[in-house]
Amino acid sequence: MLVNRASGAVGAFAMQLARHYGVHVTGVCSSDNSELVLDLGAERVIDHRSEDFSRSGQLYDVIINTVGNITLGRFGRATTAKGILLAVDGGEAVFVRTLASAVLWSLRWRQRWPSTQPDRKTVPCRAPFFA
Repeated sequence: MLVNRASGAVGAFAMQLARHYGVHVTGVCSSDNSELVLDLGAERVIDHRSEDFSRSGQLYDVIINTVGNITLGRFGRATTAKGILLAVDGGEAVFVRTLASAVLWSLRWRQRWPSTQPDRKTVPCRAPFFA
């Protein structure tokens, strides 16, 4: 599972809950907050200023976005074939834009890529609340 803005209140709560259930968590935050995010349970921290999590080749079953800045293209590159994006912040405009984009994106995604990608590393999510 990846948590974008892991050092915020919602991100910190999501990470702690996921770690309680044994989920492997990667947190995205600034380097200033990396120690905090590691202390909260992240196994890995990505500095959003210097690294783009969607271009690392790592795949996640769940991405929790508490910022509202993940485009569906970035989401698609970073999730497994049945990956979930949980957008927690952003208001109505972001929700409507994300919903509309999701429909168009899913149609294009299914046409371009096969459902399995065995050459890319997958990070499993085994929490009962994400099943």
